[in-house]
Amino acid sequence: MTAVEGEMKEVRTLAAGASQDVADYQAALRGHKLALEALNTTQVEQFETLRRRAEGGHEGHPSAAGRAPRGRR
Repeated sequence: MTAVEGEMKEVRTLAAGASQDVADYQAALRGHKLALEALNTTQVEQFETLRRRAEGGHEGHPSAAGRAPRGRR
């Protein structure tokens, strides 16, 4: 095997390793993106719930069932 062939083999090995590293990094980023999107969805839902409560819309909340509305303190 010539020196050039040996270097080409090493280059291919390094390129394959880099390709795997990039694939792993992309998979981790996808996972983080999905987690952040789920968190955002939850935050939007909670914000809407709090906004409805602030506007006096307690009727749709399960804990408000069977209770008379409370006055402001």
